[in-house]
Amino acid sequence: MLWKTLLVAWACGVVMHFLYRPLGQPRFLRALFPVSENVWEHFKMAFWPLCGAMAFVGVQTARPWASVAAAAAAASVYAMLMMFGLFYTYVVGLGAGRCLLWVDILSFAAVMTSGYLIGLRVLSYDIPVLWGGAAAALLVLAVVLLHRLSFDCPDLPMFREGGL
Repeated sequence: MLWKTLLVAWACGVVMHFLYRPLGQPRFLRALFPVSENVWEHFKMAFWPLCGAMAFVGVQTARPWASVAAAAAAASVYAMLMMFGLFYTYVVGLGAGRCLLWVDILSFAAVMTSGYLIGLRVLSYDIPVLWGGAAAALLVLAVVLLHRLSFDCPDLPMFREGGL
């Protein structure tokens, strides 16, 4: 079950990348699907599938809500930070100077896998309710930012087309 859940999360992330335009670019889906080719928008490809995977596994294994919230927060925030770091490491740090599709695909698979494994590890602990509440608040903040910054983003490289 665990690897099937990861495969579904991978597939969801990939499909999300290509759905927004064919669906007619509805405004209400901007917080869910990447709407342009920038680093920020690609966070959605990891955030939503990993949160869903942690919720699914948490329900299937009857874990407490605080553990599920902490696992979802750990997996998705880790994935978002790693996507950012890997992208700018190879584009700027290693001098590629632009996005490379094959590197993006491999890094997405690696980030999703490692984020999922981190989430599973956190899910195995009995997280105190206070920490679960903090994790849930972090997830809500991430959702608000994913929504808000999809409509009104600052002029920073991670929000620009191509990430530069």
